[in-house]
Amino acid sequence: MTPLPARSNEQRLADAADSRDVEMWRAAQTVRGRVQDENGRQELLACLGLLDAARPAGH
Repeated sequence: MTPLPARSNEQRLADAADSRDVEMWRAAQTVRGRVQDENGRQELLACLGLLDAARPAGH
């Protein structure tokens, strides 16, 4: 069996950032799906730092 090539620290950091973006988007989607009041939803997203969470490419 051939070992996988080692990933550089930059690649690992990029993967971690991509994973974080996906989790932030999922959290924002959960808030959007559960909070009916528009003002309350926007306020909660802002408090959680999710107001600008957008769908990551490929999801």
